[in-house]
Amino acid sequence: DIGLDNLSSFVLSLTPYTREISNGRISYGTETNLDIKFIRNAKKAVIDIIDDNKFDEDILKINFSKLFTVYPNNEADNISYLISDLSAGLSLINNNGNIASFKDSQSIIQLDNINDWFLKSNDHLSGSFSFSLSILSDPGNGGLKASTDTRKIEFDVTPVPDTPYLILDHDPSSTVKLAYNGWLDISKLTPIINSNDNDGSEKYDLILGFVDSSYVPIDIPSQFLINVPISKNDDGRLIVSSIYLNDLKLFLGETTEEVIIRLTPRTNDSNLIKEGLDNFLRVEPNASVK
Repeated sequence: DIGLDNLSSFVLSLTPYTREISNGRISYGTETNLDIKFIRNAKKAVIDIIDDNKFDEDILKINFSKLFTVYPNNEADNISYLISDLSAGLSLINNNGNIASFKDSQSIIQLDNINDWFLKSNDHLSGSFSFSLSILSDPGNGGLKASTDTRKIEFDVTPVPDTPYLILDHDPSSTVKLAYNGWLDISKLTPIINSNDNDGSEKYDLILGFVDSSYVPIDIPSQFLINVPISKNDDGRLIVSSIYLNDLKLFLGETTEEVIIRLTPRTNDSNLIKEGLDNFLRVEPNASVK
């Protein structure tokens, strides 16, 4: 006896027969099968949430299979996924690239095939995200449906540093001149470091170095001075925080030949570092320092 709780139908076999009264002989007729269907009521499915999920910021899509697993009470049930309360910056997209539209913060979208949909955070956006999920089980035979309690699914999108770029108000094909006292005022070139970062998690630095006429790195000139706080990169170049760019000045003193300064933007996002393209300033030699 397995009970009838999870049965949607069963087959009853009927075989007619006759028995001769005088001698007891039996003759069987043709067997007939009756398919008897039940109107079965569904029971709640089980949602198994996968904990401690982390995804890189530049991931193209987040599959629901990485976030939770659903176990129907009966394999014959039709399962629907009720999605709501998506965090700001989080989108629900199908395999054709169409974005599901929620009318308001209270609306729910029902998905019948979860494999056709995925989640995506906005480009260059990291942080903690969540959405609400409940599962609707339909026996598909006219019986009552069953819905789970609403569960909150949480996950993190970890930052990936974007490639920074340096903007200078300067024609790279031309040279720059030292002031009469041997100082070069970088701040007058209006240096700006930026990237495609959207969540404000990145910190920017300017890396200073020197190269020869063949653009091969060389040591920092012995007379070199700088007017803002600095630290040193592993390769000997100097690191200047972007907060000091509006005041940045370099002292080169008296130079008898062209000096080439290498300027490299750098970003730091949660201790993940990425450098951008080099910029070069060609400094004209000056005759003397007054």
